[in-house]
Amino acid sequence: MRYVTILLLSALITFSVSTGRSFRVNQIPNGNVNGCLNCHTTSAGGGKLNSFGTMVKNGYLINENVNWNAELAGKDADGDGYTNGEELQDALGTWRSGNNAPGNPSFVSNPGNASSIPNTTKVEDFATKSGLTFYSLSPNPASFNTKVSFSLQKEGEVEITLYDTRGNAIELLFKGMMKEGINALNLNLNGNLNSGSYFVNIRYNGFSWIEKLNIVR
Repeated sequence: MRYVTILLLSALITFSVSTGRSFRVNQIPNGNVNGCLNCHTTSAGGGKLNSFGTMVKNGYLINENVNWNAELAGKDADGDGYTNGEELQDALGTWRSGNNAPGNPSFVSNPGNASSIPNTTKVEDFATKSGLTFYSLSPNPASFNTKVSFSLQKEGEVEITLYDTRGNAIELLFKGMMKEGINALNLNLNGNLNSGSYFVNIRYNGFSWIEKLNIVR
């Protein structure tokens, strides 16, 4: 009887651990796309961790909750050449649990599986989904101003924000309605910014196109 009781308790504990941690799926951006496979080698969850799951376990848990941030987003857990954030459609690591899913779920790949890579680098695919086609950000590197050009499938509001490499919004560069077709904007860069790498986030129709910008002072 004691042996049976121990087995039942063991099964209950195992069940609680495996199911209790399923909440972590909702603590990373677009986590529902891959489910437990984001961190584990099997879709059932529990058991062996993949490279992303190991990275999260070893440095990005706070009270058993995933601490999704710019640092975790900027790392490449599976070594496939794409950061965790790029694979989960949140390159800057600004998404927070409870927010709407960023980017487009159809572009999501698995940050813990090197054979799963994102297709967000395909401009044609992004244009089809978002209605925005990016052309250029020039000059880059830039000192105090740069010009961005893109086209829109239809008139709509565009928001352009400058972020630092930690995922912090530094400056709103533009927000307003833009016409259908080709658009070009001169972006003035804050003179107090230090030299370094930044990201220009162009948001339109619920999608974000992100370009790296180097500032030299």
